[in-house]
Amino acid sequence: MDDNQVKKELLKSTSIIGGTQIFIILLGIFRTKIIALLLGPAGLGFLGLLQSIVDIVRSSTSFGINYSAVKYVAEAKETNDRTKIGEIIIIVRRWALWTGLLGLVVTVIFSIPLSLFSFGSTSYAKSIALVSISLLLSSVSGGQLALLQGMRLIKDMAKSTFFGVIVSTLIVIPIYYWLGVNGIALAIVLTAFGGLIISWIYARRVKIVESRISLKQTFYSGLKMAKLGFFMVVSGLMGMFTLYLIRIIISDKIGLDGVGYFQAVWNITNIYMGIILNSMLADFFPRLSAVNTDNTAVTKLVNQQLELVLLIGTVIIIGMITFTNLALTILYSSKFDIAVPLLQWQLLGSLAGFITWALGVIFLAKGKGKFSVFTDSLWCAIYVSIVYYGWDSLGFEILGIAFVIAAFFKLVIVYILTKKISDFMFTKINILYMVVATVLILFIFILQYYFYSIYTLGIGFILFIIVTVYSIRVLNKILGIKQMIIKRIIHRS
Repeated sequence: MDDNQVKKELLKSTSIIGGTQIFIILLGIFRTKIIALLLGPAGLGFLGLLQSIVDIVRSSTSFGINYSAVKYVAEAKETNDRTKIGEIIIIVRRWALWTGLLGLVVTVIFSIPLSLFSFGSTSYAKSIALVSISLLLSSVSGGQLALLQGMRLIKDMAKSTFFGVIVSTLIVIPIYYWLGVNGIALAIVLTAFGGLIISWIYARRVKIVESRISLKQTFYSGLKMAKLGFFMVVSGLMGMFTLYLIRIIISDKIGLDGVGYFQAVWNITNIYMGIILNSMLADFFPRLSAVNTDNTAVTKLVNQQLELVLLIGTVIIIGMITFTNLALTILYSSKFDIAVPLLQWQLLGSLAGFITWALGVIFLAKGKGKFSVFTDSLWCAIYVSIVYYGWDSLGFEILGIAFVIAAFFKLVIVYILTKKISDFMFTKINILYMVVATVLILFIFILQYYFYSIYTLGIGFILFIIVTVYSIRVLNKILGIKQMIIKRIIHRS
């Protein structure tokens, strides 16, 4: 398969998942507003705490099977051995069931202490025990989605996610309207059940050869998945713990208002980065997993993906830095203007984040989860240390400065490690794109940060248009957008 064909398929997958992500975000905003009206602040608080309990237990008991399974399913698919594919799918489904049952049992056993710790009373233990059912249902559903992703059935995966969100919305709103706060636990369970049904509808389309594999063999064969998944879970938990520490520091220094500003900035950066990276990961991870033993193929595929990341990411970063004030005002309010410099700093560091992400997937594809944990630990330590020791000198903006420094150091370490385990090298075109992107983003950052005015907005807008037009032209060469439009017009006529 030639370079453009691979890029074309990666880009198509990105557009499919990206469109789904945008829809989910928009529907989530609508659903949150409706739920807030139906439940009120106290109800939202109860919902948030229950969901936090579910998320923590899931992270602790799932062993990341729904993530790591993608690698092993993709590897099996690459062999075209239907028997092996069937065995892997059976292993994934059984482990998803087992870890879901583990989460359910743990939640039920600790429902009373969890209620006491979270709410200061044991009166919510029954609600916690009830939501434990959602852990089993969502675990099995996550295993189904992992199969779709590993088999590179991206459209089916997107449809499953799309309809799952719609079904969950149609479930929760009537329940909250009918039962109010008393229906929260039931709504969580029924939402998970709806997601399971939708994922099953699409996952059952995967035709497999029935394989006889013992429970003992299933257990030992799945340990590799559990080991890799464990490292992924640890990385995720470290990120959560880091943000927790940062919020404590902010609260101690300037109070809860500061935590709110930080949360707003983090939400915005997570939204746009999440749309891009999650969209690309859907097809990129299974493709990379399938060729993980061939370092030449790994280098080629990562560079192909990185080229798309740089073309799309640079446009978004320049646009966001230029219109930071507008973004915060529209998404929140003018009261959040104080967070503008912080958001601009984090956007500046996002370029390093994009590049690091593309390289970091190599760790997962090669089963080197310990490197992910190491680099994430390094990022966490640098970020928290700079914020803690630099606050008295630089104040609130140290949060953004620390983000940039930590992101740069993580990129350097990730590059060194990926070069060590896969002989990775950047292509000349990607080196050029990275240099140009760095210069342009630094230029627009300095312009908006130090000299903000209507004139700098105009310059930023012009630069945004120029970069957008260039990126579209390059992407058009890959996708053949003009030819696609012409063919459709001719076909309709």
